[in-house]
Amino acid sequence: MGLMLSGCWEVKQKITLNPDASGKLAFDLITVPTANLSPLGGKMGQEIEDPQQAARDTVADLIHQQVKGVEAWKDLSIEVLKDGRIRFQGVAYFRDYAQLKAPWSLQGIKWQKVEGAMVLDGALEAVKKPSLPGVPPGMPGAPPATPTKPVEELTEKQLHTKILAARMSYQQGRGLMTAIMGSMKTDTTFMLPGKVVEQGAFQKTADGGLRVALEGSKMLQALDKLMADEKFLSHAVKAGEDPMEGKLAEKVMTQMVLGSDAPLRAKVTGELKPLFDYEAEMTNAKAAMAAMFGKLQIPLQPQRPAFPMPMPMPTLPEEDF
Repeated sequence: MGLMLSGCWEVKQKITLNPDASGKLAFDLITVPTANLSPLGGKMGQEIEDPQQAARDTVADLIHQQVKGVEAWKDLSIEVLKDGRIRFQGVAYFRDYAQLKAPWSLQGIKWQKVEGAMVLDGALEAVKKPSLPGVPPGMPGAPPATPTKPVEELTEKQLHTKILAARMSYQQGRGLMTAIMGSMKTDTTFMLPGKVVEQGAFQKTADGGLRVALEGSKMLQALDKLMADEKFLSHAVKAGEDPMEGKLAEKVMTQMVLGSDAPLRAKVTGELKPLFDYEAEMTNAKAAMAAMFGKLQIPLQPQRPAFPMPMPMPTLPEEDF
């Protein structure tokens, strides 16, 4: 899919966007301790002795090393859950949504002005097009009677070999995908200025937001189903596409995971006023950060372990030969 998930996360978040792409991200995140890394100076592979410190280290690593594009943080809290996971809540202020990078957040969604309207677009080019070469008749996105792309000519044996190779490649990487994606859950609501005139595959919420929810386990189930579909694999291979990453796979996966034939695309029009005063809220949040970070016992500035410098190589005396 065009939307990418990575890491062991469960998150519920609300992203409020202004017309100028500034905004705030209110999040409730559950994650695991950062493996083999302590931003406050721990050793690689060190066993966890203090769960509270491990939680602080993990949050510090998220804030200072993994999250990008945030100007200020507000209302942060850290909690160690009974099952050993970490709950991290708060609000992040960003000046440009295009520059916001959070490892638990959806990647690939754009917020941009298009012909006098604002568009929130999480669809790849393949999803936007009305038809896709190689899609079998009757499937969403089927091409017109005259294909726009020539289909690769393959013998039955060649086709069988390519399909088998695709399935083998998938099985080769499935274990890693299960470990990475299996427990992931993300529930994201966007609050947009203006009047929603197109919602696509987003779901409307009671407070006027647009919601998209994804689960890693369901994405894996969809991939399993896709790779077991002989007709899909045959058409993807004949179209010269990678069955795992081609445009046809993107289209079908979007339908299977989101349950909609519509692309993940929303449009708002009308009076596009800011939903909140970014400068005022961000400035107030930034002014309170030092006290908040001090209370949480996490560093206000990035800190990394001081790795020892390599010892200089001794200079050997030259010998006469």
